[in-house]
Amino acid sequence: MATEEVTAVLVDTEDDQQISSLKSSEATSVIIMDPCIYRVPPLLRKMNEEACTPSLVSIGPFHHQNQTLKPMQDLKFSYYNKFLERTPPQNSLDVYAEAVTEWEDKIRHCYYWSIPMASFEFVSMILTDGCFIIELFVSVFLSATGESNEDTNLLMERWPRSDIMRDLILLENQIPFFVLQGLFNLAFPSRLNGNSFLELAYKNFQYTFLTCIYPPNSKMFEKFSHNYFNDHHLTLPNGDRLQVEHLCDMLRAF
Repeated sequence: MATEEVTAVLVDTEDDQQISSLKSSEATSVIIMDPCIYRVPPLLRKMNEEACTPSLVSIGPFHHQNQTLKPMQDLKFSYYNKFLERTPPQNSLDVYAEAVTEWEDKIRHCYYWSIPMASFEFVSMILTDGCFIIELFVSVFLSATGESNEDTNLLMERWPRSDIMRDLILLENQIPFFVLQGLFNLAFPSRLNGNSFLELAYKNFQYTFLTCIYPPNSKMFEKFSHNYFNDHHLTLPNGDRLQVEHLCDMLRAF
């Protein structure tokens, strides 16, 4: 059902954009991104295939056709629908589909390899994967902070969260961070309980990877805060800021 809805919206969106692009082509230009998402070198893959390949969930185009990961598609659509339900009433599916369609060229240039996918299929995949990740992070955050009694067992009763998060930091299993940030900002224009998407993403990895080492209320756990990540991993000695390009960049802190 979700796939059919996305496809229908994208067909209408493509027609509208053909008209709007003619009107705005002289005033705007596509921002070409340097590639930031790569394939694992063949030699490294040969040494440890399992370490390079997602075991549960595919994100982005590279592992999209991996049949062993298809069982997670239904769960992704469930989280995708939950994301749409919690967003502002004025934000229909069209709003998010139009945004991703507008970003399509920029997204494609983030990948080091050419992606042989039709536009509607590519946008549908990016939209579904992006909404899944955001909803996963939001649900875990609200549950961990005690701000919601939402049922997160839909995911956890079948797959450990750490296994999902491990897949989300694989080099080939990425979508650009600006997509996640853009969709999040559309859904939560005033932030989520004061948190930007970068803060939300960081806290999810903090909950997943640090709680097995430090108790959540310990001084060491508190030390590895988003501010620590920002000051020590995203800010260079000269004051320049590093750009977070995808979720792999979260590994700088852990």
